[in-house]
Amino acid sequence: MNKNSFCVHGRFMEEAYAASMKILSWFGLALGLAGGVGAAPWQVDSSRSSVQVVVKATVDSFVAEVPVYEVDVDLTPGRWESTRAAFRCTFNAVQTGKKGRDEEMLHWYGDATDGKVEFQMQEVVPGKPGEWEARGTLLLHGVRRSISFPVVFGDDGSTQVIDGEVPLDTRDFGLEVIKKVWVLKVDPVVRVRFHLQGKVRA
Repeated sequence: MNKNSFCVHGRFMEEAYAASMKILSWFGLALGLAGGVGAAPWQVDSSRSSVQVVVKATVDSFVAEVPVYEVDVDLTPGRWESTRAAFRCTFNAVQTGKKGRDEEMLHWYGDATDGKVEFQMQEVVPGKPGEWEARGTLLLHGVRRSISFPVVFGDDGSTQVIDGEVPLDTRDFGLEVIKKVWVLKVDPVVRVRFHLQGKVRA
């Protein structure tokens, strides 16, 4: 192989290397824009967080508490579009404040999938001013459906908060409207209200 051949081969390798680096940089940029990249595990402070279910009825409306649940969140403060989250609980964890009403709710719900409730947040996109829109899938009563709802993020430098309210029509998940008597019934649209507070894990 002569000297000119070595020069041509050298230039080819340099150009190939430069092209590969450019492709990798484009790929990295695309991943960053897709969200989720660089997000860090987030530790929820359960003592300062809450999940509630707001139920309206002709008579005896109430706000139920969900004291036992699991939340996995990855986020980067200020880059909320990278946030990913998963929420899990069982329906029997819902407490209405009255034992008899709890039993009625469990009877209404039945034993579908052992009462498993699961939400997987797949993306966060800009919403109204000051808000974001969370999109994902919810498993309830054995039925999985796509849902979206507004969320608000906050950050004071050391602690972050996530607030939101999710309207759910229980009929979309195969649940019947609760009717106690002829004209008394429970609104099939319930609102799941949550306040999550925590910190990025060190």
